[in-house]
Amino acid sequence: MSDLSVFEIIVIILLGITALKVIFSFDLNKWQERRDQRLKDRIMRTCPHTSIYLDGDNIRIESMLISPPGTVQWGCTRCGMVTYDDRLAVSLVELYRRNPKLLLRAIKKVDKLATKL
Repeated sequence: MSDLSVFEIIVIILLGITALKVIFSFDLNKWQERRDQRLKDRIMRTCPHTSIYLDGDNIRIESMLISPPGTVQWGCTRCGMVTYDDRLAVSLVELYRRNPKLLLRAIKKVDKLATKL
């Protein structure tokens, strides 16, 4: 055997050991959980926390943030985000009342992300 072939054998063995380590340390379930959690976080960031309804001839925009009785926290019924800002619900409704197209785009983005989840 020449020195080059011994070197090649050592490199192949080291690469094989590294590949085995990666294969055995990779957990598909943990990877899927991390991927799902990243997607849930993205949905929370994208969620407009308001919804739009057609009430007869009128368009109604309502907040999806509710406050359980006896608490100061507010939670979104669509994405589950929790906040302690009691003015957020009113400010979001006013923002989307002035620009309903922005609300429709945000709802479409959330729905698209939710189908991926």
